[in-house]
Amino acid sequence: MPEIAARPARLRVRSAEGLALEFVEVEDEPGRWRRAELVEGACELDTTRLPCGIRGPGHVVAVARRLEDEVVLEADALLVLEGSNLRDCVVAIEPFPWLAHLDTSYAAALRESFARVQVHGFTSKDRWAIAVSGDGLGESFGHGQKLEVHIDDHNYRLIQVEFQATPGARGS
Repeated sequence: MPEIAARPARLRVRSAEGLALEFVEVEDEPGRWRRAELVEGACELDTTRLPCGIRGPGHVVAVARRLEDEVVLEADALLVLEGSNLRDCVVAIEPFPWLAHLDTSYAAALRESFARVQVHGFTSKDRWAIAVSGDGLGESFGHGQKLEVHIDDHNYRLIQVEFQATPGARGS
């Protein structure tokens, strides 16, 4: 019997929190993940591999069963900051800001590792969120699951937020 060729097709994936995902990981075989870039909210997927696991930075694994379905990923640990016109009130919101100021190969590796376990940004003018893989955060930084976020406002105040990013945790 001839082997059936894989038909690449596009699978739509999004964050339930409205966070912008640049990539997801697809479980080709049990325990074997590969990165798939998202273009306009979709990635190419080999249809002979369905169903399969799909995960995104800071989100738990979901199952893609059919290409017709949209996979909606739920955040693992989620911190949400909300306020009227929040985007206009702040200069910056930075998770682990000390990472940006270190210029070493070790810091570069930490930044890359951190990018794989979290996604953050404004989801509206009033709302900023970060989804984090609690277990991945501990593995990335070699310590507990404490997430540090610094908020700089237009009055030159620094606001520091700490969040215990355990799997399933929610904070606001």
